[in-house]
Amino acid sequence: MDRRTKILAGLIGAVLAYGLISSVVYPRWIEPKLQIDQRIADRQKEYDKLKALQDEVREAKKEYREYVLRVGSFDIGKVATAIRAQLNELIEKHKLQGANVSPSRPTEDRKTGLKKMSITVTAVGTLKSAVEFLKDVSELPQLLRVGNAAIYPASRSRKERSRDRMNMRVPIEVRVLPKQKIVGPIDEDELVQPESFVRHADQDYSLIWSMKPFTEPIPLRANAGRDVNRKQAQSARLNGTATGGDGEYDFKWDPEDGLSDATIANPTVDTSTAFTRIYTITVEDSSGETSTDPVAVTIRETTRGKPAEPEPEPVQTTSVERWKDRKYMQLCMTLLHTMEAGRVSELMISNNRKKQTDYYTAGDQFDGGELVFVHPRGGVVRRNDEYFLYPIGTWLDQDIKLNAAAAVDYPDLKKAAEWHRESVKAMSEAQQDVAATPVDETGKTAGAVPATDEDEKTGDAKPSGVERPEARESGRIATPGAKEEKSDKTEVRQSVKESRPKPRLKDRRRNLPSESGGKKTPRQVRRKR
Repeated sequence: MDRRTKILAGLIGAVLAYGLISSVVYPRWIEPKLQIDQRIADRQKEYDKLKALQDEVREAKKEYREYVLRVGSFDIGKVATAIRAQLNELIEKHKLQGANVSPSRPTEDRKTGLKKMSITVTAVGTLKSAVEFLKDVSELPQLLRVGNAAIYPASRSRKERSRDRMNMRVPIEVRVLPKQKIVGPIDEDELVQPESFVRHADQDYSLIWSMKPFTEPIPLRANAGRDVNRKQAQSARLNGTATGGDGEYDFKWDPEDGLSDATIANPTVDTSTAFTRIYTITVEDSSGETSTDPVAVTIRETTRGKPAEPEPEPVQTTSVERWKDRKYMQLCMTLLHTMEAGRVSELMISNNRKKQTDYYTAGDQFDGGELVFVHPRGGVVRRNDEYFLYPIGTWLDQDIKLNAAAAVDYPDLKKAAEWHRESVKAMSEAQQDVAATPVDETGKTAGAVPATDEDEKTGDAKPSGVERPEARESGRIATPGAKEEKSDKTEVRQSVKESRPKPRLKDRRRNLPSESGGKKTPRQVRRKR
């Protein structure tokens, strides 16, 4: 072989050797030896995964057997009978009345084999017994699920005095597990059912009935006690109390002058000096609700060797004369209508406690004061020389003082109250001016000079105290500025006339003349009978 052939044969042999090694030798013998550690790590991960899955299956089997033990049987009929017996025992334990246990027809899921049925319990009892019954039902060992339980106050008859009677309706869903081959055979005779299964541990259920959710909350009410009337050096004490609210009260007296401690309910009063003062107690509970009430304190001077003077009348406060049922009384509407006798304006007050409706007109006694004005949007009451607004739709204990910030929300009533106050003030001033004018025995103004005919024609003004002829004939006194005051006094008389009390609608109807000329008709006689 020549040299060229030898070189070509060597190259072909090298190529064949490289192909043989890369395709056969390296993948089969060399590469596995180099990747042995990675392969071992992958196999370990697969092993751990299978082991975890096996543990989960073991735990599932254990839980499934525990569920079967709690149910007690694979027969839904036996399970329903056992649950009904346990429910009847709980009904007798908690003394529920009118109880009824109604089971439904069982159903089965074709895919899973799970059997279901519902049992509805209805009964009547107290709120405490109803909550304790629900607690015991939730701790039954079977697979139960309590649905939307309903507890609401029961309707009471007149013979029943208890206010804590509740109607209860509890739907209960029962489930029974099917047999599973993967769990293995389970003998029902060997099943030992537990007595209970606690789902909610460390729960204080007494908070439910202690809060009294079905009882109407009592509003906070402050009471400053009776008025105090003592002599100097005698002991005196304020007796403040509070009711309603949440029961946690903070007291505050205003003003603080003359009190031993203005932050307690019963402070002592300093009687070393004589004075007359109004103290107001403010009570605030933990929720922030406040209530106030005034009380009058009068300390009299002690006299020696002098005849005893009559005791001054104590200052009247609003809390003494106001209606006790005002928190149950509501101003429903105002009635403004016209009859033959004149215009009638009334307030209709509904008493939800006594289930009655009353009507009041201007001039009637109203909530410890006098109803002075009836407006289409409410009423205005004058009490202890102060004006209060009663808008339509509000309760009588929610009256608004004229100077309070809330009075701005009712501009019409506020304007009517201010108008009446100014009218009364102007009328009192006019009466004082008339009373202060000196008059002699003949009915003439002291120092009056007869007016001449020339003065009457010219209409010249007379000096102070001049009496005119027409005034002399009519018996009236002509004073300076009478023409200017005449219009003002006329307006005052008109306002006072409108504010005077008017007879009620029923009284006016009673006073109307009959069609028979004063004689009662047979229809009126029958009505009277």
